[in-house]
Amino acid sequence: MTDRNAMSAVFLTTDLIFASRVQAAARSAGVELRLVSTAAAMLEQACSPATDLVIMDLTSAGCDPQQIVSALRGAEHVPVILAYAPHVQHARLAAAREAGCDRVLTRGQFDQQLDGILRQVVRPLEADAR
Repeated sequence: MTDRNAMSAVFLTTDLIFASRVQAAARSAGVELRLVSTAAAMLEQACSPATDLVIMDLTSAGCDPQQIVSALRGAEHVPVILAYAPHVQHARLAAAREAGCDRVLTRGQFDQQLDGILRQVVRPLEADAR
């Protein structure tokens, strides 16, 4: 069971090496991070009211930002949606922007800003708990 005073995130990726870096940052920030390797599994978990943040690695097989964002925006609870891809994959990054992701970053930006991103999403939850 998720503690609603803690942030919960779902991370769609097939890059387990990078996922371990993101997991470490999440633990440090007090964020419960659930890794999933398919868009279907991500949507199943992301539509839960317990999910505050969705992170999409746009290079994951089957990651269609238009389909995912559309499904999430149609849910009762809409988490913050962040997507990233390598900086050379302009078409994937553009597709995520066009789909309506809240934030679209290059992988390098995501890696560099990860701690701050997690803190930004956690702050509103801490304020709600007061």
